[in-house]
Amino acid sequence: MKIFLIIACSVTIISASPCLSEIIPEEDPTGLRELEGELLANNPEIRAAGELAEAEKYRAGAISGLDDPVFTYGYFGESIQTRNGPQEQLFKLSQKVPLGGQLSLMGDMAEMGADSARSSASAVTWQVLTELRLAYYDLWWVDQALRITAEEEEVLRSLEEIAQSKYATAISSMQDVLKAQLARSRLEERRILYKQRRSTLIALINRLLARPAGSSIEPERVTAAVPLDLSLEELLNAAGESNPRLRAREHLTERARSGMSLARRGYIPDLVLGAQYFQIGSGETTSPEDGKDAWLVTAGINLPFWFWKNKAEVSEASARIKKAEEDYRRERIAIEFEVKDQYFRFMTALEQVLLYENNILPQSLQVFEAARADYETGNEDFLNLLESERRLLEVRITYLEAVANTRKILAELEKAVGKRIANDK
Repeated sequence: MKIFLIIACSVTIISASPCLSEIIPEEDPTGLRELEGELLANNPEIRAAGELAEAEKYRAGAISGLDDPVFTYGYFGESIQTRNGPQEQLFKLSQKVPLGGQLSLMGDMAEMGADSARSSASAVTWQVLTELRLAYYDLWWVDQALRITAEEEEVLRSLEEIAQSKYATAISSMQDVLKAQLARSRLEERRILYKQRRSTLIALINRLLARPAGSSIEPERVTAAVPLDLSLEELLNAAGESNPRLRAREHLTERARSGMSLARRGYIPDLVLGAQYFQIGSGETTSPEDGKDAWLVTAGINLPFWFWKNKAEVSEASARIKKAEEDYRRERIAIEFEVKDQYFRFMTALEQVLLYENNILPQSLQVFEAARADYETGNEDFLNLLESERRLLEVRITYLEAVANTRKILAELEKAVGKRIANDK
């Protein structure tokens, strides 16, 4: 939005007085995309969540397979005599084969767990990404605040020179000079706090990026976010489809329902197949088949006799389904609230930025310039001039804070939706 200069800066302090073209930042790339790419590649929390999801994927492939077969070896210390000779050694192999599709269900449950882990990893990514964006926009605002305080320092120095000139000619008292010096000291105090805040934000960003603590970051200019093309209803629908936290709950609910099917199939017996081979000693009998080895094939099933045990497992599965469904419902309500809250906050923040650009900033400049002109002609008290200058400083800093705030709220809104929604990124 184009803002025109409301009043010319004075000849006396034109180089120090702020103009609207200097207050409102221009449209420049923020440089945030590069940091986001570095974050996705290096952040330990994001990488750990991704590795956990990868582990769950491999677990799904392992859990759906048959149990290992059991091999048994037996040696007869006291040989059992048969008509072909004494039994000396026994070799046995058995394999348990679940019936009723339990293995397939277990595999499906593991896959749903892996899907939930991937969605949770995506939620971690959005959380850390949002932390980076919030810190970046705060850092940009602090840098702008430091720039403004430096400009205001020049304004106060010019006002102090005017006060000293008037005092030298006995037009005003020494109090005006002292008041200007006190205002400069308070401005320096604010600058110290801004520098401390900047150091904290840089340390936070470096931690998120897994950089050395002393790495420098110089954010480029940021502008207020443009209005959204999506309505609130469209944002809610997008969140229902894309929010990774909701997707994780959905997968866990599906997993719980498969767990119910698995519990009900506990009434179906498992099949156990086996093969045995007996080594028979030779030379002990007169049978023509003396020393001939023997073999045996077996098949058996377990008996689900303790039916109350299976009934308890079914009841447990039913309770887990209800809990998963309630967790999903609770998460959906929470996400809908987040989307609505951030949406209305975003719209309010945009209105605030426009209000500052169209009204408050130009009016504050007018008040300051009028007070300065009146003071130079002797029609205004110096304290009123300092007060108008202080208010202009607060307006400039608050405006830029509102600009950063639109970006921060948009970042929170995108996290709630689960995807990028701004067209200017």
